[in-house]
Amino acid sequence: MKIFYGVLFVVAVIMIAVGYAGLTEEPVPGNDEPKPENGLSEKDLRVEFVPEQGTGSQEIRVLNEADEVMFQLTIEELNRWTEDNWDIFEEPPEVAMREVDPGGFGFFDRAASISPDNQRLVFSVSDYAAATTVSFVITADIESGELDMVDEPARGGVEEYVWSEDGDLIAYTLGTARAGGDFLRVDDVRQMQKSFALSEEELLAVLDPDQELVEAGQYMPSFGELKWRDDRLYFSTEHPDNDRVRWSVAADGSDLKMEDVVTYESSRLDVYLEYPAEAEVNYEDDRVKVTYVGPDSQMTEITDGFIFFVDVQEGEGRSVAEAAEQEFEERTEALEPISAPEPVVVNGREVTGFVIEDGLGGEQTFLVFSDDDRIIITSQFIADPHNRNYDQLVEDIFHSIETL
Repeated sequence: MKIFYGVLFVVAVIMIAVGYAGLTEEPVPGNDEPKPENGLSEKDLRVEFVPEQGTGSQEIRVLNEADEVMFQLTIEELNRWTEDNWDIFEEPPEVAMREVDPGGFGFFDRAASISPDNQRLVFSVSDYAAATTVSFVITADIESGELDMVDEPARGGVEEYVWSEDGDLIAYTLGTARAGGDFLRVDDVRQMQKSFALSEEELLAVLDPDQELVEAGQYMPSFGELKWRDDRLYFSTEHPDNDRVRWSVAADGSDLKMEDVVTYESSRLDVYLEYPAEAEVNYEDDRVKVTYVGPDSQMTEITDGFIFFVDVQEGEGRSVAEAAEQEFEERTEALEPISAPEPVVVNGREVTGFVIEDGLGGEQTFLVFSDDDRIIITSQFIADPHNRNYDQLVEDIFHSIETL
């Protein structure tokens, strides 16, 4: 089999010289691109619970990089607010047949998250009785301290929050006395109302409509790996036969479907990605390699399919442009260049891309970008003589890459 260094979908501005058609180049934002309204980048703030030990906390804070308190709220302050605003609910919330005391919350739950624009904090408090938990999801404006609460409690204890890219929706998993990740819920945090929820019932309607794999009430989905992308929520659950299944659902809760992808996490490179279930993934030459062999590929080479590599390096003070130039120089010591490194935007991600020959009559496309102060170098080779849309599969892999 040929050895190629493969990664991501073809960038038109890079590939035009060799007759490829692909993505349209977008201007790369400059350093004067406006920050969020409070002047902070998305990584400047963090959440702190006080005390830090135990199952709950009596105070929640948001701090900046200088450890200055930008927002703080005690459980006593919250209890006074909930007592004054309990009429948010049409009917008094109950847990195990008793009404919830709006001024009786003893601590904040341990899940909390800051919105992508750094303007809001989401957190929860909960009540518990007779092996039943109900949670109340609350948002706070970090600058003004204004609070608001979703108008319908959630069944279970909140485990993790994931904001949509535009900050309009929040997805979260809920654990119960039966199991963790028993429910998945999405709230509209602009309107402060429930959007939709998923449980075993909705999943089994797709997985096991004839109830051949598991009896009703015996399936524990274990929702997890939440990720928003292109107005859809992606997540995983257990399958009744113990395999892990990937799903996606539209932002309004419609169009629930299984995705034919598998998740991969490399502890060696601290990288996460998603790839087609038919592909093979392994660790080779200090990189993650994804190989997809099409039905018409020859035994000794990839003539139908693709190869995709991911390499993660420490930034060591290098910019993406500097890392790309270094990679380009090393690769072209033995191979001929087709296009020099050039900045482009790929699905909203700023990258620097270049193309070189692979030494066997084909081309390798390289895309270099940074994530969490690390440099990610991807390369790809695609052979698609029958137009099986392999470039879209590679694009999806690239779009899923995250450092851990």
